[in-house]
Amino acid sequence: PTRDWLNFARTAAARSKIRRYLKTHERDINIQIGRERLDRELKIMGVTRGVEALTEDIENWLSNEYNGKSLEDLLAAIGGDEIRQHAVAVKLIDRWQQIREQREGKETKEEDDTLPLLPTAPKQGSTAHLQVAGVSGLLTTLANCCCPLPGDEIVGFISRGKGAVVHRANCKNIGRYRERERERLVSVSWVSMGKQRYLAPILITARDRSGLIRDIASIVSEVGVNMTSVTTNVSSDREKALINATLEIDGMDQLNRVFAKLEKVKDVRQVERDLGKKKKT
Repeated sequence: PTRDWLNFARTAAARSKIRRYLKTHERDINIQIGRERLDRELKIMGVTRGVEALTEDIENWLSNEYNGKSLEDLLAAIGGDEIRQHAVAVKLIDRWQQIREQREGKETKEEDDTLPLLPTAPKQGSTAHLQVAGVSGLLTTLANCCCPLPGDEIVGFISRGKGAVVHRANCKNIGRYRERERERLVSVSWVSMGKQRYLAPILITARDRSGLIRDIASIVSEVGVNMTSVTTNVSSDREKALINATLEIDGMDQLNRVFAKLEKVKDVRQVERDLGKKKKT
């Protein structure tokens, strides 16, 4: 069942059953999405084990921090866009650091192996594959508004407390910065520093049909790519579906392989990067 079924249910009992199903089904999906988001955020911040670093004590501490929410409740809230994964990750990093500092200097180091290895300096959203011209060691972060990928022309904006936030050169925000705060723009270049992961928002235009999302998800999985989110907007006559998805990729070559396969899916008309342009159904 989908939410559309509620429009056709004739009895309150039928609607109640559909809502119960949707609540359970959507919660499971949100938990999975939330787990992947938090895992990725922790790894970006230097916790190599990601969510696997969460012990029972840490889960209990998180529950107290979030008004009694269980870990699954918290993950579902992250997956449902109610809580930002970055905020949770920052809390966890701070907590682990507190525990480590409390244990420093003690003769006993019990349970130290349960603490994740933390970066020696804050690396929230940092990326070692970017070089700011004339500066070494500056924290860099890929902008969420335009999600630049290797090969894109890029520009950095020196942000208070965040180092250089890196945008595509033609990002609309960079256009505004050029008008108002040009002195805070810096040249940034891609450098090869080992394997990295990138978020790539894409837009798929297709004719709506049953099983379309399933077929798309299957193709993405076959290429070995993780799809972190997907939303669909269907025209009233169901002749056109706009599908916004975010993929986690290792570079443009992998993204191009995904595009080549998606373009062969039945009823798919166009596949492109979502660069923030407004689309109408």
